[in-house]
Amino acid sequence: MIRLQRAGVIAALSLLVMAGSAVGAGPASAATPTCQPGAPQPTNQYPGTAVIATNFESGSITASGFNAPVTAGTGTADVSSAEQHSGRCSAYVHVTTDAGSLANFAAPLPAGSNEVYADGWFNVTKEGVAGNNVPMFRFFNGATRFVDVYRSNGGAGPLWLRVAAPDGTLGYTPMKVNVPLGTWHHLVMHVIPNGASSTIEVWFDGQLLYSSKQVATGFTAVTQMQLGAEHRRQAGDSYIDDVVIKAGKAGGQLPGTFNPTAPTRALDTRNSTPVGANSAVSFQVAGVNGIPAKVSAVVFNLTVTQPRSLGFITAYASGAARPNASNLNFSAGQTVPNLVTVPVGADGKVTLFNSSSGSSQLIADVTGYYVTGTPATAGSFKSLSPARLLDTRNSSAVGANSAVSFQVAGANGIPASVAAVVFNLTVTQAKSLGFVTAYASGAARPNASNLNFSAG
Repeated sequence: MIRLQRAGVIAALSLLVMAGSAVGAGPASAATPTCQPGAPQPTNQYPGTAVIATNFESGSITASGFNAPVTAGTGTADVSSAEQHSGRCSAYVHVTTDAGSLANFAAPLPAGSNEVYADGWFNVTKEGVAGNNVPMFRFFNGATRFVDVYRSNGGAGPLWLRVAAPDGTLGYTPMKVNVPLGTWHHLVMHVIPNGASSTIEVWFDGQLLYSSKQVATGFTAVTQMQLGAEHRRQAGDSYIDDVVIKAGKAGGQLPGTFNPTAPTRALDTRNSTPVGANSAVSFQVAGVNGIPAKVSAVVFNLTVTQPRSLGFITAYASGAARPNASNLNFSAGQTVPNLVTVPVGADGKVTLFNSSSGSSQLIADVTGYYVTGTPATAGSFKSLSPARLLDTRNSSAVGANSAVSFQVAGANGIPASVAAVVFNLTVTQAKSLGFVTAYASGAARPNASNLNFSAG
């Protein structure tokens, strides 16, 4: 993605190229459209609630579910029967390079919409000044457009994705496909705004051109979708047809569901001081690095390095009582990593306690989080304070090629009916090398290992 200046600077540069417009002055004359009222509306297979599903055969943009068009100067937005993808009519947007010319129309989305599919057909018949563009789908939060796709004027008419970063900087990504004038093309966009871990997908004429779950935006909801131009730098003539806009709640943001993030280092005591013997360190996870302020748990890779003595690390929610549990065990001088899932305290922090007679350096790389709230869907995750469910040192060791079972459902605050549990599995005092396989009691033992070890 190419990083350019902020939007205000880009606008200033664009004003320098207004002369010699390719789109002439004056509004387009529009005959009364001859449409097919009652024709079946378009549908698609994408999830969500249909906010818009229209072929514009009603003969009216507002009757199609959009707000009244916003126009000024020589700009117009209406329904036309001059071009159509299906039926007899389509929406028509006409904007010239005359001062004040603009035309667009928008569809407000339900409050809290954080997953949107926008599906439609576009036919750009006339372009404006080279270097400017003709917009297609545009995603807004309030008055801020933060994601859109457009056809760039000049040359073969390449398609571009534009995204506004949290600081307002615009990033441009070429879709590596051209949009010839005067032909119908199918565009589908999927957007899940989620701060630094937003999802954006773009399909054009059935081909997936772009897909990423790690796009940085400054928003967690889409409030409206817009079609058309906001100003004369987006001069051009375009027809739009068979539009379906669906909105809903992203499955990845339902309470108890997991959201991956780009790995981010949240703690590295090597940059300050090691954690002392039998001491703790806390670090912020919620509300930073693209993680929402309210999360129930975080997943991170916990690493101990340069320990002065053997010991173990316990990870738990800041402000909670330290549980009788270990997340990582080590000997003097070892570097040992382990992936852990840990509840988050009310202050948005996680605490690491160094149970050792010597100091240790600790590193935490966050890779995802679980959304706070009461899980309401099957398969959702609920975090608990760590609790020790099994310690064979208090009874007898597990023999060679033998098994041990222990109760999890209905114990230590775990519901009686659960599908799976997350726990830290530790082997110690092993007499020989080997591996441990964890599986559901009563099931056939799978050909898999969860933990590998050497003697000792």
